[in-house]
Amino acid sequence: MHTPSRRAFLTVAGGGLLAGCLGSPGGGTASPSAAPEPLGFEAVPDDAADPPQFERERTDESEREQGVVDVAERPTGLTALLYERSEGALEAPQLVTIGPGGERASDRTLESLPSNDVQSVERVGEATIVVEGWWQESWTSWLRGVSGTDFEVDADSGLTYSTVTVDGDSLLAAGVHRGGDDSNSTAVCRRFDLDGTIPWERTVGETGTDYRFSAVTPVSDGVLAGGDKDDETWFVRYGGDGTETWRRTVTFDDESYSVASVVSGSTGTYAVARTVHFGLGDNHLVLLSLGPEGEIKWTRVFDPNYSDGPKNLSVGWVVDAGGPVLVGHTGDRTWLAATEPDGSMRWAGYYPDSRDDGTVLANGLTTVDDGVVLYGRRGSRGSGTSTPNGWLAWLNP
Repeated sequence: MHTPSRRAFLTVAGGGLLAGCLGSPGGGTASPSAAPEPLGFEAVPDDAADPPQFERERTDESEREQGVVDVAERPTGLTALLYERSEGALEAPQLVTIGPGGERASDRTLESLPSNDVQSVERVGEATIVVEGWWQESWTSWLRGVSGTDFEVDADSGLTYSTVTVDGDSLLAAGVHRGGDDSNSTAVCRRFDLDGTIPWERTVGETGTDYRFSAVTPVSDGVLAGGDKDDETWFVRYGGDGTETWRRTVTFDDESYSVASVVSGSTGTYAVARTVHFGLGDNHLVLLSLGPEGEIKWTRVFDPNYSDGPKNLSVGWVVDAGGPVLVGHTGDRTWLAATEPDGSMRWAGYYPDSRDDGTVLANGLTTVDDGVVLYGRRGSRGSGTSTPNGWLAWLNP
């Protein structure tokens, strides 16, 4: 690649302005890190390896449009949540048990949910499954236990959960509360016990500023939530009891980002942020490594404006599998990338390699004992009667 490289500049609240990566942002000073600098348009070096081949794939064929919305790991295999659409309308979703070899072991249709618009599935303990979605008319979330629990929660009017995840024997939910037409949005983070009680709830908001949480993850002795405030990337760290420990704002000089995914694993804490104004084109992602006090250890920008890079990369997710593994998708293909814990590239590229191979759109990824599972939907190309089908792929990164 021979296109010019753009260096991203970061401002971290409490620190200065530097090219590249910043040190501790909370102490009033900032110093360059030895980790790789952001690479701008040349995010993927010419010598980067291609993604490894999938160990196996599964595509469910159906007469209706179908896709895997989310998966949750079981003691053996996976639980997958699938949406179905017929003649433009959502049908009742399906809950499918996937065996350890990728086979479809059982399935059931979820007929009694408040709506067919579902977002995620979580397992708490051996048999508990919680499905979360929202009523589009009121932009209000609901959560329901569908196996092994009577868990049932309807959020306050105007409150939507962007992310729900498991933390031990409880659930963490992060989202945004939208007020009236003249009100600013407020970021909300809650912990739920499985009897529906809320041990703690934290909100962040102020007049004249829009706050949103769009991702949350358990961290050592606490919780890390991420989102945006007036188009600035920001993170808040809470203790296990909900006490706020710190908050950090990260500003790029020429872009606006919102956190799309955050994870804390054995090699570090990582976040993926996406361009906020993605409808205007030039959609891309930035991968960040965060230290325990919110310091930005390194960043890597995956930008569509170079010849061999992902085009219009507007959504993304990250897991820790020996270092961050990132997945996103363009309009028709899935983009995969992985780095070492220090930010150096491991591999990156498209799946499928050619647009002629059809469309594969990832809805996310999760870690399992033997690697990573990607999920979403897959369709054929060049046929007016082709419908997308649910898709799963197993990868050893």
